[in-house]
Amino acid sequence: MKAIIKHKRVMDPECLLKVLGSLYLRECS
Repeated sequence: MKAIIKHKRVMDPECLLKVLGSLYLRECS
């Protein structure tokens, strides 16, 4: 998943938030 964040997704705030949000939910749930 980190590889995705390092790609073009970083330039898209909404996309980045979705990725970080999904990672947060998976790690903390």
